[in-house]
Amino acid sequence: MQNFFTTYDPFESGLMAYTIKNHCAELPDMEYDDGAETLFLYTGGDPGNVPDRIVELLRYMNDTKQKNACTKRLKAIQKCVDP
Repeated sequence: MQNFFTTYDPFESGLMAYTIKNHCAELPDMEYDDGAETLFLYTGGDPGNVPDRIVELLRYMNDTKQKNACTKRLKAIQKCVDP
């Protein structure tokens, strides 16, 4: 799976996460699951059913400041960010 983190909404639909899968253009109703997925994670937008830990990470990435490092994992990342 490929992951992309963006500070803009790549599909302009207001979501925080978009999962893209392959399909056959000529037969759009045909199931085709080769397991390949691309995940676009937008640091803004509506979290919907995105897990809380991912929402926290994306919100932190959008505004990387010590006050926003609200979990143990984010505090560890902040230590790498601080000069």
